Amino acid sequence: MINDLGLDYKKIHACLNDCMLFWKGNNNLDFYNICKSSRWKEFLEVNYEFEEPKHEHKVPAKVLRHFPLIPRLQRLFMCSKTTDSMRWHDEERSKDRNLRHPTDGEA
Repeated sequence: MINDLGLDYKKIHACLNDCMLFWKGNNNLDFYNICKSSRWKEFLEVNYEFEEPKHEHKVPAKVLRHFPLIPRLQRLFMCSKTTDSMRWHDEERSKDRNLRHPTDGEA
C-alpha cells in the first residue's frame, strides 16, 4: 500500500538490545560489536528422520523500518490545499507575542 502512494521505506537490521544498527559500514557483520549477540534468529535443531529437510535461510532478530522524510513532505506539498495548511504557521498566524498556539512559544 505504501508503494502505491509513491512512498518507500528501508529495512535496517537492528540489535535486540537496541545497541547497534546494521547500517552502511556495519551491513556485512553477523555479530554486534557492542553486545556480541547474533544478528540472526536462532532456530532449534529439527529431527530430520521424520521431517523433510528445509532450506536454511537467515532471519534477522529485529528489523527497523526507516521511512525517509523528504518523499513524504514532497507528497504533502503536491496538493494545494495541504500546502496552504502547512504554510499557515509562517504566513497567517498572528505574531503579537501572545501565546495562542504551541508554535507561539519559545521552546
